[in-house]
Parts: sequence; structure tokens; C-alpha cells
Amino acid sequence: MKAFLYTCFFCFFVQLSSAQDSLTKVINADTNNATAYYQRGLIYSKQRNYLNALFDFDKAIKLKPDYAEAYDERANTLLDGDLFHEDSIVRPHDTSWAWSDYHKSIALNPKFAKAYYDRGYRLGMLQNGIPTTWGIPDLYKAKELGYPIKDTNVNGWFYFIPTH
Repeated sequence: MKAFLYTCFFCFFVQLSSAQDSLTKVINADTNNATAYYQRGLIYSKQRNYLNALFDFDKAIKLKPDYAEAYDERANTLLDGDLFHEDSIVRPHDTSWAWSDYHKSIALNPKFAKAYYDRGYRLGMLQNGIPTTWGIPDLYKAKELGYPIKDTNVNGWFYFIPTH
């Protein structure tokens, strides 16, 4: 079983690296390709290379200011990468940048269900990992827009679980 899991991880890593290399070639050929920067940012984020992901999402947004998906993923990257801790070179102690990106993403595309889910999930986890009710309206909106989640009530707390 351990060998199987290692093989799966290795194949996934090789596929990501190969895709990253391909996107880098596309970017080298066309430095104005916002989609290539966005896609490579997604790969960097999956690899937990958050600073490079942030750079690529920034570049995608600079090239295409109405890129709702890039704003959403930049917010996720900022929060996933904990780029707000006191030693951060990005934005020490300033999480407002991420929240502003979620709001911008939704303002650009009010039917972007994933942005509602991401913002709602993050709002629901604001109290040091203890679920709150703050994100519930966004999570219901994501579900209404077709985001694949189911809501579950456990001991009075609502949990929204992705089903994909």
C-alpha cells in the first residue's frame, strides 16, 4: 500500500512539474498571456510554493484586471500560505488584502459560486479554527449557484462539505 501511495504521489508531482514547465514555455513565448500565469499559479499553489503562486496571480490580474478567478485564487493563496504572519515579506498582519480579493472576485462575477464558497469557508473558520456562522450566507449562495456542497448540522453547527 505504501508503495502504491508513493507511486500515485510521484505521478501527480511529475504531472504538475510537466505542466508547470509547459506553462513556463508558453509564458516565455507570450509574456502577456494572463491565462498561462493563472494556470501556473494554480500549480505553484498545489505545490505549496505560495510566493511564486502569488507572483503569477498578481501578473494575471495586472494583464487582465477583470479576471475574477485570479482574484479568488490570490486570496486563497494569501490565506493558505499564511502570508500575513509577522515575518512575512508580503503583508505582515494585514489580511484585508485577501478579503478585498474575495469581494472583488464576486463583484466581477456575481455568479461565481466557487468565490462564494471560498469566502464563506474562510469566514466560517475565522475564530482560530473554531467554526462560526459568519460564512453561512456565502456558503448557501455558493450552493444556490450550483457549487457541489452539502450542508450538515452537527451539534448545532453547520458544516458545508464539498461533494466533488
